[in-house]
Amino acid sequence: MLTPEELDRLLHYNVLLSRSSDEPLHAQLTRSLRNLVVRHFEKGERFYTEEELAEKLGLSVGTVRHSLNRLVEEGLLQRHRGQGSFVCRTEEDRRKGLRVVVLVNTFDSLFNSMLMHELSYLCQRRAHALDVVNPGQDERVSRAIDLAADPGGGTGFIFLCLEPDFTYDLVRATQHRHVPSVNIDTWIPGYPGVQVGVDNRRGVELGLDHLAQLGHRRIALLLSEYIGHENIRDRKEAFRAGMAALGLEGHVVESSPLPDFGDLSTELRFPTHDRYDALIDDRATQRILDTQASAVLCVSDLGACMLMKRLQRAGRRVPEDISVMGFNDEGAGRLVHPELTTIAQPFTGMAETALDTLERFDGSTRHIRLEPHLVVRDSTGPCRHGA
Repeated sequence: MLTPEELDRLLHYNVLLSRSSDEPLHAQLTRSLRNLVVRHFEKGERFYTEEELAEKLGLSVGTVRHSLNRLVEEGLLQRHRGQGSFVCRTEEDRRKGLRVVVLVNTFDSLFNSMLMHELSYLCQRRAHALDVVNPGQDERVSRAIDLAADPGGGTGFIFLCLEPDFTYDLVRATQHRHVPSVNIDTWIPGYPGVQVGVDNRRGVELGLDHLAQLGHRRIALLLSEYIGHENIRDRKEAFRAGMAALGLEGHVVESSPLPDFGDLSTELRFPTHDRYDALIDDRATQRILDTQASAVLCVSDLGACMLMKRLQRAGRRVPEDISVMGFNDEGAGRLVHPELTTIAQPFTGMAETALDTLERFDGSTRHIRLEPHLVVRDSTGPCRHGA
């Protein structure tokens, strides 16, 4: 039997309501209470009363009653006059949520942090248990196979921004054991499972259209990430095609090389801020300036933020002398001055699509590209000099 303190804690951590959402409050409440019943209560246990829920959640009794009636209709609760509601599902037939295992290669990434934030929130809402595993660099595939062979069942895997060959091995391992999995972000040609990511080409189109409308005719693309990554190749090809379609002059500029680390473990410990400080140094900045571009589209927000820092040190004003645009909208762009215009990744959509796939996994192969959107802030402005 749960104590009053435990009941309060369960309610606080499991009932998450948004009054700004388009979804009605009673529907949000029904889902949260359903998750509470199936994950934390056993047959015969007393559930919250209408009055308790209304007072603790700040809701009307009518809204609470609507949700509890729905759970009674579903057979999760029984009402006894004068006593309240009681759980009527047995331990054996309780519907449990999934165990969602996210394999991620690094936590030193704003992109990964944004996705993990969304996945954590949605797993809480959907009554899934969330585990985060860094598979490491040694015996990575065997570690993943051990996880997939969990005899408890009900496990689904999310591969987050992993190296392509490793991801390919992982999906084969999970498919062999009939375990659902989804790959996020790292586009792999010919991938035999489900992968979800942003429509890179559409994102670049949005960025170029915005800059062209501001009068920019000479635009540079700064490749501040690994140029062999499929996402970066997509953005590079889209940039060239988009500039040609708009009849504009485009320049592709690669960042400076990283130091020779000598071994992989040293490279993985290299902090993110030091990485971008090395990638976008004074030499890379000068290559941008040599193009005489009036605007720069960067393939990441962090690359764009570092470029703005270098440009300002070189005496260039953003956006008066040169406009700068990022890609991702991971949060760093709101911490710089001027605030960064960027192409926003659909983080919520990627997390929702991944979990939807795990919940209704059918073994099909699908490559799902989600639409990004343009976020205009202060780092882009009208072109003020001839191209």
